[in-house]
Amino acid sequence: MEAAGSKKDGGEPASAGGRRTTREALKSALYEASFVVLGVVLAYSANEWHNARSRAQDAAYALSTIVDELETNRAALDEAYGYHASLLELLHGEHEEGWQPDVRQFSRGFVAPARLSHTAWQSASETGALTEMEFEQVVGLSGAYASLARYDAQALQVGELMYAELLRRGPHGLVANHQNLASVISTFVYRERQLLDELEATIAESRARSSE
Repeated sequence: MEAAGSKKDGGEPASAGGRRTTREALKSALYEASFVVLGVVLAYSANEWHNARSRAQDAAYALSTIVDELETNRAALDEAYGYHASLLELLHGEHEEGWQPDVRQFSRGFVAPARLSHTAWQSASETGALTEMEFEQVVGLSGAYASLARYDAQALQVGELMYAELLRRGPHGLVANHQNLASVISTFVYRERQLLDELEATIAESRARSSE
């Protein structure tokens, strides 16, 4: 029977060896745990970076589709502006007394507002892509689409009035009072010219920001 504190096989005392084994196990466990924590942190950071990159790509794509949509709307407005301006030139031209325009001269209707699209803007709003864009940029785009919405409302209101007048007086009744018709058309010419300038500035600013 060995005395207390004696050495085993010429080694350190049993109690000292046990303490050393415990310390080594604890160090090993802490070492492994630190790697696990580091791995979790790195994975989280990589996931956050990937999500941020994905959101930035989504925002860039949304901006591109919005600008394309504004370009399409501008082309539609330019076409409507040209048509309305030509009608206004016809109605305001020098004519003999008692002159009335021919209904056939209104080849696309007494008024032909542009058909505008808001799909890209609405999609970006609903998917949260706008939150990843610069605030000033969103404000500019929002203002442009608000102006387009007011134009749509004007076109709808005038269209309803025109339809009611056509039912009541017929197309020849409308052209008989061509002075009033010219006033209606002139409001479209004025509004379309404003919108064309606004969209041109908004598109140019958006393209400049996206290229930075």
